[in-house]
Amino acid sequence: MITLIYLWIWFFIPDPPGTITLFRTKEYWGSGYEIRLNGETLINPFKSQHVATFQLPPGSYWLESKKYDSQTSRLRLEVKSGQHYYIRGIEDNDFLLRALHLRNWPESKAIPLLQPLKKQSILHEKLDRIVAQ
Repeated sequence: MITLIYLWIWFFIPDPPGTITLFRTKEYWGSGYEIRLNGETLINPFKSQHVATFQLPPGSYWLESKKYDSQTSRLRLEVKSGQHYYIRGIEDNDFLLRALHLRNWPESKAIPLLQPLKKQSILHEKLDRIVAQ
């Protein structure tokens, strides 16, 4: 009987989501970029000195940054249940090329950088729609 209860709990209770913290520190240019999750706009514009935190169910996702005059930067995220991921946006300005590179960042280095940043709002209804696809 107890085994059946554990199986029922294991089967019907979903895994806790993973947490994504996306941030940008102060940069020389600091222009805003569109952030997409699986090809759908999640944040527009994502400016320097901002941080956004959201949760995703376990699974594989593409996180992209794009601006009308820039190169698209893509990062593949393998979100695991209960894990926290810190993603840093680093703007690269070259003579002919602009891009906001998205990189996994170690927690020990990310946390001190988050203190002075402003919170970026995310429409959670839009996030839910993107994840449901």
